[in-house]
Amino acid sequence: MTKRILAIAAIVASVLALGRGVAAGCGDKFVLIGGGARVNRSKFPSRVLVFMNPGSRIPAAEKEFHVEATLTAAGHKAKVVESEAEVQKALISGSYDIVLADFADVPDLQKRCGASASKPAVLPLLYKPTAAELAVAEKEANCLVRPSRKSSDLLAVIDETMRDRRRGIAPNCPPPR
Repeated sequence: MTKRILAIAAIVASVLALGRGVAAGCGDKFVLIGGGARVNRSKFPSRVLVFMNPGSRIPAAEKEFHVEATLTAAGHKAKVVESEAEVQKALISGSYDIVLADFADVPDLQKRCGASASKPAVLPLLYKPTAAELAVAEKEANCLVRPSRKSSDLLAVIDETMRDRRRGIAPNCPPPR
């Protein structure tokens, strides 16, 4: 009997974790990125640093959903870097509002961004996560960028983050570890 209950619970958890829908509650910013054909101009143009760590899934997300092109089309100034040294150099030499990076890179980036002059918000990006990775990410973060065909979702969370920054409110993202 207990094996049956455990099996049913595992199936339900899998369906919920792998479901196609997006559950967003108060304060949650589970966002989708991607290749929509029409992109509206941003209400809050920002400077975005995109960390395309070659060891992460972000380069594949860029290839499929054209994150940099979507940001540029919306009026953001996007810069792509591919190594931790380039991230450090960009944070020292430039002034960024937002950093997009793989969820695994977020803790280190939050420390680096906290020490930079512009103190950009770090938005974690998930691309084809496993059920276990998604469960951990949803517990630890309340603003995640997830791939989709709707570019407006990525742009909406960036606008919301920028609106909060201009009001002096800290973005509702995961705290540094």
